[in-house]
Formats: sequence, C-alpha cells, structure tokens
Amino acid sequence: MPLTHCWNSIKQLPPAVIVALVVLGSVVVRCLASIVVPMEIVSDGGSYWRMAENIVDGNGIRDAMGNYAFYSAGYPILIAPFFMLLGKTTYAILLLNIILAALSVAIIYQIGKSWFDSTTGIIAAILWGLYLPSILFTTVIAKENLMTPLILGLIWISSVWVRSSQKTVLTITAGVLTGILAIVGMTGVVFAAVFALIVLKSGAGIKQILISGIIFSTVMVLTLSPWLYRNAEALGTPVITTNSGFNLYLGNNPAATGYFVSISDTPFASEWHHYRAVGGELLAGNKAKEAAVQYISQHPTDSLMLAFKKAALFWIPPIDLEKGSETSTVEKVIRFFWLVQYLVLLGLTIYAVASWRSLWPLLLGIVLFTAAHMPYYVMSRYQLPVMTLLCLTSAWAITHLLLKIKANRITSAVEQHP
Repeated sequence: MPLTHCWNSIKQLPPAVIVALVVLGSVVVRCLASIVVPMEIVSDGGSYWRMAENIVDGNGIRDAMGNYAFYSAGYPILIAPFFMLLGKTTYAILLLNIILAALSVAIIYQIGKSWFDSTTGIIAAILWGLYLPSILFTTVIAKENLMTPLILGLIWISSVWVRSSQKTVLTITAGVLTGILAIVGMTGVVFAAVFALIVLKSGAGIKQILISGIIFSTVMVLTLSPWLYRNAEALGTPVITTNSGFNLYLGNNPAATGYFVSISDTPFASEWHHYRAVGGELLAGNKAKEAAVQYISQHPTDSLMLAFKKAALFWIPPIDLEKGSETSTVEKVIRFFWLVQYLVLLGLTIYAVASWRSLWPLLLGIVLFTAAHMPYYVMSRYQLPVMTLLCLTSAWAITHLLLKIKANRITSAVEQHP
C-alpha cells in the first residue's frame, strides 16, 4: 500500500531529519494559521505591545496605565528587539512567536529522547506541533508563548542532569531559566522544584548537591537582580511584580468565581482606584493582598473549596459555556477538534499514570503547575504551557501501546506456528 510504503520510508530517515521535518511542518502550519486568524492587539496583549513600544522609544518598561511592574516584563522585553528590526507591527511579534513555537517543538523532542527514546520524542514533537491551541496562540500576544520554551528548557535540563558530565553548566543554565521565568510568568518557577527533586534523588554526594544548590540559587538571584534593582529605584522596593496581591484578591473575594473577574465587579473596586491614585501600583497591590488575606481568614472553608474549584476549572475541556449559541460556526468546528485532541491527550496521560515511576517528574510538574494557579484565578490560556507535558506523557503511552501490540502479534504468530 502507498501509505505503508511512505511510512516505511519515513522510518528509514535519521531521527534528526524527521525532527527537522516536524519543526518545519509546525512552522508552516502556524504561518497558515496566521493568515486565517490574523493577530489582534487586545487585552493583556495591548499592555505587552505598549511596554515593548516604550522600550524601543526609550521610555523604559511601562504599560499603558504607567505601571512599572504590574504586567510581566519578560515577554515585552523580548518583543522589543523584534520591533527594532522589523518595526512596530504584528508581523514582528508573529515571527517571534513562530520562532518560540519551533523551539518548543525541538525541545520536546529532546526531552522525549533523553527520558525515553527517539520514537517517543518524535511522537511528542508531532503532538505539540499539531495541538490546535499551540497553533492558534502563535497569533496571540501572550506571555505563554515565551513561558513554554523556558519551562521545556528547565525540564530538559532535569532530564539530562543525572547522566551529564557538565552538571555545573546545566545547573547554571537552570538558574538562569528560573530567573527569567520569574520575570516572564511566576507560575512557571514551580518547575524548578522538579529540577531540585531530580538533583536530590540523583544519588550524587551531599557535596555535589550542596554545590549545585548554591550555584542554582546564586545564578537565579543574579539573573533577577537587574530587574529587582530597577524596581527598587522606580518603586522603592525590589519586587518582581506588583500584581500578585491584585490577582490574589480577584481569586478570593465575595464576587470570585474561579475565573477572572474585573476589579470593578468586586467590593474592593473603589478602594483599589483610591489606593492607585494616592500611592500607585505598589500600595494598591499591597492593600489588595491584605483584603484577600482577610477574606480567606474569614471564609477558610469557602476559600479552600474555591481553590479546588479553580484546579478543576484549570483542566476544564475547551467548551465555552458562556457564549452558548453565540459561538460562530468556525469557532465551534475549531473547538470540536480541539476537544478531541484534548480528550485524547488526557486519556493517554491517565493511562500513563499507572506507570508513574517512569513519568513522575512530568506528573509532578503537572500537579505543581495546577496548584500554582489555585490561590488566584484561571483563564484558558494559562493551561497552554503544561499541555506540553501531556504531549510527552501521551507520547510515552502511545509508544508503550505500540510495543504491546507488537509483542502480542509476535506471541500470536509463535502460537500459530510453534
């Protein structure tokens, strides 16, 4: 059969060539998606755009409202040089996002190859390269586009650290990536715990573990120090971000639902605007944090139940319950195929959980990343980076199932022809 012949021909290619074709295919698919779904400057994307624009214009890192550290700065800092090279256009950000997506596909292969084998790595790369949200978010100005390869880089280091003779170099790199992740998206920092546990369980001597811990911590702080110094100069305090209290309150107040709610729809609305006016973003954030902590202390059971609800909402299938019949036909079709992909990845991951001893770093990362969002609130795009891990666990499950099928066929053939 032609299809079988084609598949056999592909299998004869070196893994590096197959991966290059997968990466190229992922780039082509994303370029086509950008034609069908043009990039728009909306929501947080507008703030990232303005921050990058201000950097290029020499006005420093400030968003549209004049905040210094309210929105994550890492993504717009990377957008800025693309603006310088290609102008302040959506094409500049689209090129950046496509490069980041291609990098993510390549790193996923390396993780699969390192932890399992080349076949698993290739399958994982294909799954991520064709995952619809991964494709469509290339046309969105969102920090998750940068968080994804950074998180994957940290996971790849975790996958090779034990067997590597370059442990110091890898530890330094892990510290740099963690420091950058803190500036790009704080929730991604939880993957440093996976790296730390890998080091602790590696069987390395206590001296090696202590040295690695010191190197990692020092490099992470050094990576963060320019940003902390800048915020100390601008705000009077060396904070990484000023929106943690704001986000904590949005997730813990009488109007909280688990999803994002506007500050205007909460009891703290007038106070928030007052504190911003008299003391700026830092005071407003601190006061919002105090209000959130007070609400949690007064409603511990409700807050705990809401936190678990957020964990459930984080993994809700891609169905838009709010739009209902207002959803367009095109969006319904996209969501249907997305739902199919999502359920397949989820089902294969559940199958893989039975072999958690082989997959515990990935499963731990999934749990930690989910838990990192439980104190705050949930948006659908927050799920994107961790879906790379489901692609890896699903790839392992597919490889495992294929091996079982092959073994069963061999057993049947032997039984029929003893």
